[in-house]
Amino acid sequence: MGHMGRIVAAARHLENYERFLMLSDTSGRALSSRPCLRFVGLKSLDEVYDLVSAADGLLGVRSSDGHGGEAVAFVERGALGANLFRRLTGQEPGADLVPVRTHSAWGQPSPGATRLRVKLEQTLTSGSRTAPRPKPQPDAWESKEEVPDTWEDMLWLSQSPVQFLARQKKSQVSLTPGFVPKKLGSATQPARDSSSHFQEIAEMTIQEEIFFPIRELSTYQGTKWTIKGRVTTRTPMRDFKQRNGGEGKVFSVELLDAEGGEIRASFFNEAAEKLYNLMEAGKCFKLSKGNVRIANRQYNTCKHRYELVFDKLAQVDEVEDDKKIDAVKYAIENLRSVKGKTLPCSVDICGILISYEQPIAFESKDGRKLVKRNITVADDSGMSMAVTLWAERAEKDDSAFSGSPVVAMKGVIVKEWQGGLSGSLTEGGKLDLHPDLPEAKRVLEWWKTSGHAQDLTFISQTTGSPGPRVSGKILDVMEMKQACEQVVTEQQTYSVYCRLAAVQTRKRDEVQPLYYTACLELKEGMQGRMLPCNRRVDENEFCAVCQKKGKVGPRLNLRCKFEDASGNCWVTAFHPAAEKVLSLTAQEVQDIEQKQGREAIENRLKDAYYGEMLQIHLRAKPEMYNGETRTGVSCIAASLATVRDHSRFMLKEIEEMLAK
Repeated sequence: MGHMGRIVAAARHLENYERFLMLSDTSGRALSSRPCLRFVGLKSLDEVYDLVSAADGLLGVRSSDGHGGEAVAFVERGALGANLFRRLTGQEPGADLVPVRTHSAWGQPSPGATRLRVKLEQTLTSGSRTAPRPKPQPDAWESKEEVPDTWEDMLWLSQSPVQFLARQKKSQVSLTPGFVPKKLGSATQPARDSSSHFQEIAEMTIQEEIFFPIRELSTYQGTKWTIKGRVTTRTPMRDFKQRNGGEGKVFSVELLDAEGGEIRASFFNEAAEKLYNLMEAGKCFKLSKGNVRIANRQYNTCKHRYELVFDKLAQVDEVEDDKKIDAVKYAIENLRSVKGKTLPCSVDICGILISYEQPIAFESKDGRKLVKRNITVADDSGMSMAVTLWAERAEKDDSAFSGSPVVAMKGVIVKEWQGGLSGSLTEGGKLDLHPDLPEAKRVLEWWKTSGHAQDLTFISQTTGSPGPRVSGKILDVMEMKQACEQVVTEQQTYSVYCRLAAVQTRKRDEVQPLYYTACLELKEGMQGRMLPCNRRVDENEFCAVCQKKGKVGPRLNLRCKFEDASGNCWVTAFHPAAEKVLSLTAQEVQDIEQKQGREAIENRLKDAYYGEMLQIHLRAKPEMYNGETRTGVSCIAASLATVRDHSRFMLKEIEEMLAK
């Protein structure tokens, strides 16, 4: 096969595959010369990682089709590959693809067993052949050279231009990363097979650098990769305490490449100081000499399984803008689907900004000055949710939020808050007003036609005290008491349908207080939210926690007796669950007692006895009392029981009794 025929074939077939064929392992030997297992029928590379990550002698895993449907796993020796093949399939290696067994060699289930197949290939390099290869029919390229039909020839030809130029210049040329030959011939201008033209092609080959796809980055590559991507978001520079007691600096960016791969990269200390001003959002860069590690979901909201870390050895160069790389990549989800997710989670949303609050400036515990603003977003799923904006996003002029604009947000952290869901746009997230997205056009059309008049379901909660969205196994009172006796190490939550039977107003002939005076000065809480202190103040209304005398107010603290058909129980109900139980606020209780007397408030409480059916949520957890462990039970939430849910519970009880 002549040089030109090989180059022509490379231009047609190797644009994606040679990305990894020309990479080298730690010994300097090309991965393509190693034995490998070829997997087909994949949904993603993660399936291969799960199957072979614990195998001995594994060198790396690469996608061979650019879409994750086919991949190869390279191993050090053919014997190791054959052993791994037997474990995965239960058969001897052969020329055919063989289905992977239900469980991998490491005891993990393989959900793709019905579609996932594998075969062992001893080598992909060209070598001596006993029989000539068949020649394909001429095509529109009008090349009369022999065109390869295997990856062996394509590997050879992908290296041959560089090797040719190296021989011509008598110099050493690195083959990592690889290069893609440009298209040489056409129907009107066939390729010329000449030494001078071939040298020209080889020079063009060297100039066109191939970058490793971001979506295929993993810990298997080590530091032998170079990527090119656009900075879509950048976090502010922040200081932190290092383990040795020194001060450190860090900032992070999210990088997007031409194939849609996205990953988070963090720069520490010297790299952070050197590159922060350079790496502005929207610019394109070439990056190498970084470390790949498992993504830390506490700080990383990017969907990639891994993240990049750069230190003083980082090599980052700004490159010309690449039009093939999008400015940002959204994975929009509607609010109805967000409601059903496991929390906390990170989502991208697009909707109508239906309301906004004024920005609030405050100081954090560490002395930082912060600004936040709450907005409410609705979409065509009929749901709306509160989202908190921070810093410069919160400081935007009110005119940017008025008029119900379409807004798209990337990297919204959704958590449980006050019995509902609440979003917070992270500093590494992105906010787009009036975005040019298909989802934006769809939601705007919905809002104009019917959404503006629709009754929306608000999935957040903006009133009351903070607390988790509670749930638990539904039991009757007797079953709940028995279950609480078994609580030894971890707290449990239960739900009970019952009625209020009594409130303890006296204990041993002593009047029991129904409320206490609490400090209501605002303090920074979770997610930077401003929350009341709620600590008890002394008789002079001085708060020992805030170290000052400030705003105060009453908070309920009741000992309640709840009852159903199976029995009764005494539990402590704290504010605001106590307010729900009494259908009275703490301020109303205080006003009645102070203005009308103790007897008046006790009579008012009796009016609530055996009234509406309640659904209360109880928390049972072990506590130490006088050196002994006992179970403490308290009411953490309460609400009026809905007829539908209560009826379903009673029907279930009837079915269980009939089944006995």
